[in-house]
Amino acid sequence: MSTFVYMTRCDGCGHCVDICPSDIMHIDETIRRAKNIEPNFCWECYSCVKACPNHAIDVRGYADFAPMGHSVRVRREEEKGTISWKIKFRNVLIFIYYILISFFILFN
Repeated sequence: MSTFVYMTRCDGCGHCVDICPSDIMHIDETIRRAKNIEPNFCWECYSCVKACPNHAIDVRGYADFAPMGHSVRVRREEEKGTISWKIKFRNVLIFIYYILISFFILFN
């Protein structure tokens, strides 16, 4: 599941560029917004998604994970101490999965 940037939400802060381990997130010099220059080389760590303060980076889900017409949102919520995945299907059905950040740190 590669990432993509909503240009209207991105303010060009560069948090995603700094944290990307595969060095594929870059700031476009002409429009001063982030972009994923090589989506096929994405490591799928979603560090950029979790680091973005404006929630401008999103995930394209695989068909076996969430079928066509879906949307996937990954969020890191420091105040709740969670990382969540929200999957919205075409029929408006919504699944939200949470994992505690402290639990994730223990097993990483």
